[in-house]
Amino acid sequence: KGSDAMQRELEPLEQDSYRQTLAERALPQLIFFAVEWSEPCRQMQEVMERLAGAYCATADFCSVDTDQQPLIAADFHITNVPTLVVWRQGEVLERIVGIRQPADLERSLSKYLK
Repeated sequence: KGSDAMQRELEPLEQDSYRQTLAERALPQLIFFAVEWSEPCRQMQEVMERLAGAYCATADFCSVDTDQQPLIAADFHITNVPTLVVWRQGEVLERIVGIRQPADLERSLSKYLK
């Protein structure tokens, strides 16, 4: 169970329900903004799924395909992908843009994953 070898799918957010979905949760939300056709996004998706498998008890891991959900991307002021937004109780706590090595990303996020 907490092995970082385990992968877990990210929960896709939908335009008509994402505000309610995020508002109902007490855990930090790690929202991954990406597009399917981008190799950097695919690489980061794998990293995010490994983190989701390891930390599913301490944070919620969500995804937004910015091609399919442009209004959510606009609400979060996403201009480049991949972008990871750490969100908690209506507030952006951190924004990480671009590719990160798994260990670096985990270090950056550790304060939210406790």
